[in-house]
Amino acid sequence: MQYKSLGLLALAAVLTLVTAQSPAATPIGVLPSYIPVSTKPISAPIFQDGPVDPAVSCSALLAAVAGAAPGSLTSLTTAAPVIMSSKRYGPGTTAPTDRTVYVGASLASASPPAKLGVVLYWHSTGNTPAEIQPSAFAGALKDTIVIAPRSALAPLQFEWHLVLGTAMHDVWLADDLVACLAQSPRVDTARIFTAGFSAGAIHSTYLSLFRPHYLAGAVIWSGGMLRSPLLSQNATVAATVGAAAQSSGTAAALAAYGSIPASRAVIPTIVTSGGPKDNVVVAFTTTTILGLDVAWTQAAIGTAASGSTSASPVLPAVWCTHTLGHRMVLGAEVMVPFLTKLSFTDNNVAPVVAGTPADGYACQVVTASLVGFESAAVVKAAGAALLAQGKSSSSSSGTGST
Repeated sequence: MQYKSLGLLALAAVLTLVTAQSPAATPIGVLPSYIPVSTKPISAPIFQDGPVDPAVSCSALLAAVAGAAPGSLTSLTTAAPVIMSSKRYGPGTTAPTDRTVYVGASLASASPPAKLGVVLYWHSTGNTPAEIQPSAFAGALKDTIVIAPRSALAPLQFEWHLVLGTAMHDVWLADDLVACLAQSPRVDTARIFTAGFSAGAIHSTYLSLFRPHYLAGAVIWSGGMLRSPLLSQNATVAATVGAAAQSSGTAAALAAYGSIPASRAVIPTIVTSGGPKDNVVVAFTTTTILGLDVAWTQAAIGTAASGSTSASPVLPAVWCTHTLGHRMVLGAEVMVPFLTKLSFTDNNVAPVVAGTPADGYACQVVTASLVGFESAAVVKAAGAALLAQGKSSSSSSGTGST
């Protein structure tokens, strides 16, 4: 990330707090009290029928996706962007917030599929979506459309709303982008991913945990979380979405947006951190561990709530470490296979990072809580309560809990 001197001063207090409170000293409590878990199975992506705000049109985005030429990703920000505008995309209450969104396509493979995967890319602080253009990742990616919003916040505010704050504006933008993309005949809706670097990776961490409903996976370059627990306002999203006029079909499943599906509590994720030098205002190895621990706990409660007898949760996460500091790494050798081979129904990330990556990076599958966020007893009790709640709701309504 890049910062001006005022940014360093403004974030000094946050850094002090993060340093003083280690992940082990910041327990997340009983997760279900603020992140409801649905016991209703989910086997296919859940999308809104369209943008929640009826004033938002998908036309420009769909046209940009249809017209994105193979290879245009490497000149992503030279093309005219799409402008999405809504009061939901920013803090304004009287006027809508305009969001700039860039659209590009990777190079095509020798035999490209009829439908392409999508990566929602979130840039780092002080930068723009142009940061991805010269990367080895962009040059090696195939058969993928990249949708890259520009932040609505200034660098001094860490760019994305969830990095330091609690507002869901960027999550709601992602919801609407995906709802539009689901209407494109060029998009494979089972292969929609989130990815980001630095502040964008922190945002992607939250998005991956809030939206397992439609994301196939996540790529986190030096991200994680600055704080825990997860945010209680996510539980209110269902009411916000439900108030919108929706047509049919997926609208019936929108209540799930306010809860985490037990059968898919955590999506396949590749996380990187760059060792002691991965420290730009924030110690990203620390935030990475915090993010992985929250994910592990969410997976543990999801496993328990689903009625599984497994002794430990399934956390489809791989943590790749290196010593190159604050950089985007693992482009061609790890990230590209992950983004081109996985789909929504896959839950095993290990095969795509088999072997030792280039340049000495070391990757490991995360099989346990790294610093013991929650005891096994707390997780088991929380999951059992949710399972009982789900069965009770199912017997009384016939639909299962949401």
